[in-house]
Order: sequence, then structure tokens, then C-alpha cells
Amino acid sequence: MDRVDKPSVCFFMLYYKRPEVTRMSMWHMAKVLKKFRNAGHECDGFVVGNEPEQKEYAESLGLEHLESPNKPLWKKFEFTWREAILREKTYICKLDSNNVCSDDFWNKCIAQINKPEPTITFGTKNFTVVSSDFLTQTTRTWERRKWNFCSVGQFFLTSAVRKSVRPLNMLFNKRKTNTQENKDFDGTINIAITEKFGKEVFHSLESDPLDCIDIKTSSGVDIHSFKEYDLRRYKMHYTRDQIFDIFEELKMLEDRQFNVL
Repeated sequence: MDRVDKPSVCFFMLYYKRPEVTRMSMWHMAKVLKKFRNAGHECDGFVVGNEPEQKEYAESLGLEHLESPNKPLWKKFEFTWREAILREKTYICKLDSNNVCSDDFWNKCIAQINKPEPTITFGTKNFTVVSSDFLTQTTRTWERRKWNFCSVGQFFLTSAVRKSVRPLNMLFNKRKTNTQENKDFDGTINIAITEKFGKEVFHSLESDPLDCIDIKTSSGVDIHSFKEYDLRRYKMHYTRDQIFDIFEELKMLEDRQFNVL
């Protein structure tokens, strides 16, 4: 298959505060873009926020930076998804500003988008939650319930999103009157896909606890805190130190390479 025939991907990330962890995630995003491009896939990659120092850092990595205030959050999501759709790539994939994913996971994603038949949406059913506090060695692995995936690294066929979420402003605006207003915009997209195509279009990759690592800080900015996952129903597969030894980005974070001067 020639390069021009391979599926293309638009990657995006919304960020807000948590400067060091955000920079780690941007660094990871730049690495992911390089990996997909080296595999022959045309990619766009942009981040969305309004912090000048982070804008400068993102652009130093070759990432496009788009301006948007954090509040109201539904408008930020609407702006971002609309922009991703307008890029007209084959797939859209969201990254978060406090996550890294394993090379094995991205290899599975590349294999999936290279299949002859497009997949409406696919992802991993696992992510592992880790505290930024080095004294907290406990980690917890989220496992998919129902048909949802970990939102980080979930791929959507752009043409399917277009058919499912029009108009975007009404879709996200509904969250304003919901008590979970700031907590489930990703789920809103999944519900729209389900209503249009059904649950059977959600394709789960062979999943592993290390597919995605979610870093929880003590800043109070995280939409979901570490305490929300530190429950018996979530398993522990690896300690924090074991996970930090595996991921290059986490070692860099621990070595303060992403600190803002």
C-alpha cells in the first residue's frame, strides 16, 4: 500500500494547568505523531488551551496550538471536536494532558487502521491510574464496563462522527444542565455513536493494563481524582515505581525534565 493510500489521523489534546504533566503529555504526543508518520500515515496534531508558556512549548515540539478558554468547558470541547472533524482525516484520536500510552498499544492501533475495512471506533478497555506522589505506590486499573473504552487513544472514523454528532453545539450544550457537566464529554460522543450505529460498532483491541497510564496530581485540577479509583473493585497489577521504570516519559517527569522555569 502506498503512503498516499494509507488512512490519515488527526490527533488532538485539550489541556488546562498541571504544567509539568501537560508538557510530558505533549512530548508524548509529538512522539506518537512521529511513530504514525514513520509508518506512512499522514497526521495532524494540535493542542487546545490558552497558556502562553505551554503554547511556546507545544510549538517547539512541532505541535499546532489553538487558543480556547477553559470555561465554559462544553464550548472548549465543541471547538476542539469541530476543528478535528474539519481536518478531514480518516480517523480522529483524542489524547489527554495527563497520559502516556505504551508503544505496544500504538502498534495495535496502527495495525487496526491498516485493515482493509474501516472501523467506526476502537480502543483499549484498560487504563492504569497512578498518583504523581512518589510515596503512593498503589495503582489501580480501570476496566471497561458496557461498551465504553478508555477515552485516551480511542479512534473514531471521522465520517461516522460527522453522521452522529450534528449539530455539535447542541450535543455538548446539553451538559450544562447535567450534574455531571464537567465529567463526561467523551461519553457524550460515544452515546451519539451508539444511537446512530449501535453498540456492536465498538471494537475492543486486545487490552493490557499498560496500554494507557493516567497520572493524577494533587493540584485539584483532575476531573477524576486518584481517590475515586482507589477502591477494591479496581485491581492493582504494577506498583508506581514499576510503571515509572517502563515509560520513558515518566522517567523524564520524575527527573524534572518537564519543569517550567
